[in-house]
Amino acid sequence: MTPGGLIVFVRDGWSRVVRPSEAHDLASGGWQPVGRVADLAEGWTLAAVGHGALPADYDNPLKARPITLPATLYRSVSLEELGHILETGAVRGGGNGFNGFDHRPFVFFSDRITPKVVSQGEDDERALAYPYQGRVAEVAAAELSYLRELAVIARDRFEALKANPGSPKMARRIASIQQPVDWDSFPDGNSAAYRDSKWLGLLPEEEFSRRLQEFSRARAALRDELSENFRGKVSERRAEKEALTFSSAVIETYPIGLGFHFSKSFGGSGMGEEDEYGLFPGQVRTGDIKAVLWVKNGIVVDETSCDAAAEVLERLDRERAEYRSSLECASLAP
Repeated sequence: MTPGGLIVFVRDGWSRVVRPSEAHDLASGGWQPVGRVADLAEGWTLAAVGHGALPADYDNPLKARPITLPATLYRSVSLEELGHILETGAVRGGGNGFNGFDHRPFVFFSDRITPKVVSQGEDDERALAYPYQGRVAEVAAAELSYLRELAVIARDRFEALKANPGSPKMARRIASIQQPVDWDSFPDGNSAAYRDSKWLGLLPEEEFSRRLQEFSRARAALRDELSENFRGKVSERRAEKEALTFSSAVIETYPIGLGFHFSKSFGGSGMGEEDEYGLFPGQVRTGDIKAVLWVKNGIVVDETSCDAAAEVLERLDRERAEYRSSLECASLAP
């Protein structure tokens, strides 16, 4: 295993995601290792989706409770998100990227259809932002991968320096560092491993700075592109939706019993008075979707099976093309 990873353990329906330095104690306590991941959220998802285990180490300020009884759940989605679900075969959400104040790593569902629930799929700004969530995640994953590669370089150079410091000053610096160094924590820029690596000159400084600046510029470019996409597009989207038979959809699941229940009655909910259910990205597959409820201007007006949803989206694509064609013809008219 390479530095920079975390190990996922499961036992009795629960999971723990720990650094390799903590793995021995868990293994000796009957926990079973099931994989290596880059971060906590990825580990929790692996354990939940692959092994039916909920995170015992989830920081839970809203006092969410595990789902106690399987329940039929609902998620309101834009037509774009529904298309992505059918294409990929799973519900992954947008990484909660629509709420900068909310960092819970879940895809949220409700146990009933309410106007507030339906409004989420009808939200035009939310829909316009949806395609960017995956691209932002790709940049973050590439940056993390690069930092993990740097951790290997820094570790190897550190071991070489220990064997041959080259000067009394460097020998004193090495002796002042707490060892063994936790190289698994290196990708965290606030970690001692990261700071000590820079202090000792272990990193390829010019290349290192250039690559991190590239990642920073990529994130800034996505923010600018999203901002530009919003200009004038919300009103255009609303007008286009009026020309379509349906404006959004609600997916209805078969009963699901794995996840976290958030409620104001025993803690807190991001939906205020309404309960919400946090499931894991990719946990709900298309085979778990019992029905697709079609919405027009905030009202459920039709229902199909999940299998039939692709055909409906194709029809909506034709309607969208016809609408855009009519606008072009109108613009060319004398």
